[in-house]
Amino acid sequence: VDTATIIEDNSCGANRSGDSGLLPLADNGGATLTHALAADSQAIDSGQNCEPLDQRGESRDNLCDVGAYEFNTNDEGSASFFVIPLPGGKTVVVPL
Repeated sequence: VDTATIIEDNSCGANRSGDSGLLPLADNGGATLTHALAADSQAIDSGQNCEPLDQRGESRDNLCDVGAYEFNTNDEGSASFFVIPLPGGKTVVVPL
């Protein structure tokens, strides 16, 4: 198991377990939907051997994040709310 893996149920011999702090799947920029990271996610700054860009094409920091999304303090994930897109162009705003 990759040492950067976070497994919610502590299976597979992962060195970290518990809530990874993923926000709902959404259009966070880029060609595909991604799960943004909550500001308190244990995935932040705990990745290893990361590609220079995340799945959205955003630059990664020197201490990269686990997964497809690189958290940035300018991201919505650092706000006091997040937005869930719904069918028909509607959204739900949820406080953190």
